[in-house]
Amino acid sequence: MPNAERKNKLGLLNIILIGLISLLCVALIVDVTTSFFDLKKEGGFISFNGYDEKQSREIYDRYLKKKGNGYDVLPVYDYGLYGHYLHLNQEKIVLPEYTSFSSLALYNIDKEIISLQDINYSFDGKKNILNGGIDLFSLDEGNYLVLSSLVMNENLNGPFTGLKVVPYDFDITIFSLPENGVRKKVQIQNQQSSPNLVIKVSKVSFLPSAYYDLILIGEKEACETYRESLPDNLAVKITSSLGEAYKSNSTLALCIGDEVFTTSKYYSSDINKDDVVVDDIRLLNADKNDYIRELGGYLTLGGSASSSCPSSFEIIPYQKYHQGKITFLVNSEVSFEKIKEIY
Repeated sequence: MPNAERKNKLGLLNIILIGLISLLCVALIVDVTTSFFDLKKEGGFISFNGYDEKQSREIYDRYLKKKGNGYDVLPVYDYGLYGHYLHLNQEKIVLPEYTSFSSLALYNIDKEIISLQDINYSFDGKKNILNGGIDLFSLDEGNYLVLSSLVMNENLNGPFTGLKVVPYDFDITIFSLPENGVRKKVQIQNQQSSPNLVIKVSKVSFLPSAYYDLILIGEKEACETYRESLPDNLAVKITSSLGEAYKSNSTLALCIGDEVFTTSKYYSSDINKDDVVVDDIRLLNADKNDYIRELGGYLTLGGSASSSCPSSFEIIPYQKYHQGKITFLVNSEVSFEKIKEIY
């Protein structure tokens, strides 16, 4: 083969290889950005501890009751995530009834420990509060099967009646605030190809670049002043845009201004009422605040397109993720230590 022809073919191969490598790099960048931007991935089988599907199915077979060719699982038809509080409902969530369960059981398959989660908190006779549900940041490390509380009446060594969100596939990842340089990484996984809803908790020393400990919203100068009072190890994003704040990955948002609203216990959105919020310090109308309503997402009717909030339309395309941020209104006198206590 003549040298010129050989060189031309080698040059063509090099161009093709460079093109393929470029496409691969773009694909990897897109995948990383998407997985943390949306915090949601679809498809695939939920496995444990690096096991393959066969090994993981053996775990499901060990702990879940069999029924016919499948498993005996209690169907859940709706879910919502408010910050780090997971709500599950056997019907579509209609506010203010966020959850249809008074309790659920979690089985840590790594430690072989079962615990009962009292998720329908009550305070002054009120139930179904936003910071009820399963507090994901309170869980220890491990892989958890979410089970019906009926398992407490069963053999505590299994097999158990499982629980699965029937119409949805999701893989959501959130991170706790740092404690001594360590954060909890929590994954909530539900796939129609897998038998059960799974929660995975691990400890990490890093935070992905597309994730923030908290979002500060307001005028730039006021936000930057408040930022100076925060610990140096927090990843903070400052914005004046409600839409940008909603799309940013975090479980916590602080609106910096003159108003103060630092409770979410009794929030209940109904835009046809004037006094739908009643709490221990008698603050009313939290759902009338655009930031609290919109950033709260699915469980606070974000995207309700209130005539007083044209920006609520920005949120609608993102509603399918059923997620929202715990949102407080604070001024310069509200310390972050106070926020951590109620968060």
